[in-house]
Parts: sequence; C-alpha cells; structure tokens
Amino acid sequence: MTLFLDEACVSRLIDMDDALGAVEEVFAEAGRGHVTNVPRLRVPLGDGTLRITAAVLDGLGYYGVKVSPTTIFESSAGRVFSLYDAETGALAVIVQVFALGVLRTGAASGVATKYMARHDASRLAVIGSGRQARTRVEAICKVRPIAEIRVYSRSPENRARFCREIARPAAAVHEAASAEEAVRGADIVVTATTAREPVLAGEWLAAGAHVNAIGANFEYRRELDLDAVARARVIAADDLEQVRYEATDLAAPVAQGLISWDDVIGLGDIVAGSRPRLRQGDRHRGRADAARSRGLGDGRTMARLPFIDATEEPEELKPVFDQLRETRGRVPGMYRLLAHQPAVLAAHRAYFSAALDTGLLGRAFKEKIAYRVARLRGSAYSSASHGAYALDHGVSEAEIEAVGRGDYAGLDAREAEALTFADDMVAHASHVPDDRFEGLRAHFTTPEIVEIVTLVGIMELASTLGAVFGLEPDRSKSP
Repeated sequence: MTLFLDEACVSRLIDMDDALGAVEEVFAEAGRGHVTNVPRLRVPLGDGTLRITAAVLDGLGYYGVKVSPTTIFESSAGRVFSLYDAETGALAVIVQVFALGVLRTGAASGVATKYMARHDASRLAVIGSGRQARTRVEAICKVRPIAEIRVYSRSPENRARFCREIARPAAAVHEAASAEEAVRGADIVVTATTAREPVLAGEWLAAGAHVNAIGANFEYRRELDLDAVARARVIAADDLEQVRYEATDLAAPVAQGLISWDDVIGLGDIVAGSRPRLRQGDRHRGRADAARSRGLGDGRTMARLPFIDATEEPEELKPVFDQLRETRGRVPGMYRLLAHQPAVLAAHRAYFSAALDTGLLGRAFKEKIAYRVARLRGSAYSSASHGAYALDHGVSEAEIEAVGRGDYAGLDAREAEALTFADDMVAHASHVPDDRFEGLRAHFTTPEIVEIVTLVGIMELASTLGAVFGLEPDRSKSP
C-alpha cells in the first residue's frame, strides 16, 4: 500500500533535529561514494517550469524522485516526492514537498556550518527574509552558539516580520539598514535571495567567516561578488556536477581565472572525512570559506583593465553615465571600461541602442536572440546581463532556459527561425547557408532581417569584448 503524507503530516512527524541528522548522514554517504544524484532537470511548462530531481542512496533499499511544477508556486498540491522500493519498484510513499524541502535545505546549511565554521562562531548575518532564510537560521542556531543575528532584506516590512519570527531567548536579533551593516564582523553569513546582482561583497567579510550561499541557482542570478569567492580558503558544494551549470557565483570567478572547478570540493567529502576541514587556527589567521548549495561573488572588479570611476568620468560622458545610473541604478562594467576612449563608448552605445531599443521587432524577442548568442559564445558577462534583461521584458525563466540550450519547440515559427539563423551565423560567420537565409526571407521583411543580422553581429562583438577584457557578469536592470 502506498502512503501519502501531506504538509501537515510532514510538519508533525519531522523537525529540524531530524533533518540535521538525516542530511548529515546522506552527505557522509555521498562522501563515501554511496549516493547517486541526478542533476536537476528543468522542462518548460506553460508559464513556469517542471523541475525533476532524483537520487539513490545505496544500502537503504529505496530511491526517490521529486517533481515540482512552478506554475503553482504558492501551492504544494502538485509538488511531490515519490519514494520507491528499489527491489520491487513499488511506489512506497508520496510526500508533499514544501515542508520537507525547507527542512532539508535548511539542514544542508546547518551541516555545512557544523563542519566548516569556527566552533566559537556566535554572530550570524542573514541577507534575505523568506522561508529558506528562516530554516537556515534555525539549523545554524542548533550547531553553533549564536548570540547575535543581524538581518537585512530590501523590504523593511519583511525584515521586521522576519526578525520577530526568528526571535529566540539566547540571541539578540537586529534589523540592519544595509547588507554591509549586517555582514561586517559576522562569523557566519547566509545569503538566501533571488538577486540578479551580487548582494555580498568580499571586502565586507571578516577573517575566518563562513558563508552559506544558497539562492543563485540560475545562471542569471548571483549573490556573491568575485572577491567573496576569491577570498575563500575552502569552497564546498553539495553537488559538484550541478553547480557547474547552475551557479554563476562560481562560474563567473572560474571564467575569470580566479578559481578553477578543481578548487570546489564536495561537502560530502568534508563530512565523510576524505577531505580535511579547515583548521580552526587557519580561520583566525585570515581567509573565509564558502558553502554553495543548489537548494543551495556590484563588488570589487577583477577586469584586466581599470574602470573609470565617478571621479574620473570624462565631462562629455557625464550625461550618459547619469542617465545609466537613473535607469539602471549603476554604470555597467563594459561602459566604465570603454570610457577610456569616449568615442568608442559613444559608438558602442549608439550601435547597441539601435540594435536593441529601436526597430520593428519587440525587445523581448531581441533579448532572446541576444541571450542565445551570448550562450553560444560562452560569455558569462553577456549571458547574465541579457538573461536578466529578458526577464525584465516579460520572458519567463522557462523560455530563457529553453533558448539557452537551443530548444525552440515552444516558440512561434518566427522566433524559432530567427534563433536557428543566429545559431548558424555564430557557427558559420560569413558562410551562412543560402537555405537558412531564405528561411529568414519567408518569415521576415527586409528591414526585420537587417535588425536580426545586426543584433547577432553586435552580440558577437559584445561577447568578445567581455571575454577579452575579463569582465565579470553584470546584472543591471534594463532601461
């Protein structure tokens, strides 16, 4: 007989102590090579995404699959974990996953903190005030003697509510006016956001701090700046395969040559003892560490050339930069670098504006093309920027993911034809096949074709510039 456990049952049966013990055991078994994880699969689904994950733990006689459609994000009805008998294949249990998921992911940060943070760590900084942040505070307070908790989130109302919810007798809980104020002097830092730009700068971190970064699980999301990652003495992830294609927090510094994927180790290896923990004395002497969870670094710049800062801006560019600050909240790295040659920057901005901001084709349509070209060219800078811009202009996360991997089945014929042409133009440059160009003629007018070809060309240029200059991903809001 198959059991069904709804959210209420899960909440009554399992608490954080149970979750910490179970998750620690699984990480230890993973470190011993006894766990097989299937990296998360995302399938476009209407206005959302169907997310599928699976895992096998040797020796227990069961395997599990989780299915989560995001079209009903506020409902747990269709989000379930199914547990099967490994010997018979029979479905043993179906579990609604909201309560289970937040316990599990919170416990993962608790285990990472237990094995990686200083034993006397007592000051906790939290950036983010959602459900995922709450369980991480609970888990961390169970493994370390937390005496002070500082919380920052963009919404003062959410921040105040969160502080009330996590209040506990043993710790003083404070609202922070900024992320920096929360982080300065903290022993442990949690980032639990959906940010598209870094929310944690490495220069804020105290010597020996431990960071749990959990929210950036799409390539156009990011929580840590380059410096935060580069400072780390140990970088651990719960899934080494998945983190390579989901975590821009790590992919960006790898692309910049600041770290390599070989520097990232499995948290399971640390828990199992096959990779040593950082010695307590090493923590007091200097560098931080970071744990990156798939359920689980505007910061300091690591470009190859210096940026023009606010005190050095050429007089003729001040109106341009002021407009960018007003519309985007900052001056993107590409612009601050090209500002060394104002004429080049003016031409770049004019050409880019003509390709994206004007014309007959819609901006969302163009952002899909821009994102696809950036992905084809392997540009972390342009991929992150145009993934964020596409979201700003109404493209769903599922569509962006599909475009990124070259899956155009869910798009209309015109978009699919334009993106297929972009694929061929990037692959063949000036030798685009005649039949592919004729495909464009069948769907687009001559002015529209000019827009498409021009956009692909300028995106190839932008991707090349970003790579050669060593620009870190920049997720400014689009105008």
